[in-house]
Amino acid sequence: MNNNFLNNFYGTLFTPEKTFEEIKQTKPMVTAIIIVILISVLKVFLYSEPMTSANSFLYGSNLVFASFSGIVSWLFFAGFFELIAKIFNRGSRYKTLLVLSAFAMLPWIFLGPVEIYKMIDTSGAAGGMFLGLLVFIWVISLQIYAILKTYELNIGKTVLFILIPFLGWLVFLNLIINFFNTIAHLFQR
Repeated sequence: MNNNFLNNFYGTLFTPEKTFEEIKQTKPMVTAIIIVILISVLKVFLYSEPMTSANSFLYGSNLVFASFSGIVSWLFFAGFFELIAKIFNRGSRYKTLLVLSAFAMLPWIFLGPVEIYKMIDTSGAAGGMFLGLLVFIWVISLQIYAILKTYELNIGKTVLFILIPFLGWLVFLNLIINFFNTIAHLFQR
């Protein structure tokens, strides 16, 4: 398992096309859950105050909550795109998307070195912010690629697949704003 994990780890970072095909076949769900938990607790380690005896309970609670919320968010992310996939008649690939999207989160581990760089960077936080943005773009690109590989879509359908939820959200937001605007006008004199 360790050898497979290391191969999948390095492959995800440097050769995602080949690696995602291999992961798609084996679907290492336990490894995917571990990745999600580790990436979720990374935020606590990076952005919380250091643990002391006075805040150890709070720190531990933050770690548990981060693990739980990371897993729930991951499940909802995959579930949401599984529902969208039904539009394209490409559903029933939930487990595959779960595993591939977990591996697509692996570049987040580079936020640790980015935070260290931000602390020692003499030119201000601009360099660290740029590196953090690159990590973000890398993760988003891998997530899009995970969707593309999971549902075997072409680039055009993948873009549409991702834009549909945003367009739906914008339409919904517009309806809500118009509703409250209409109500406000009804009560004006």
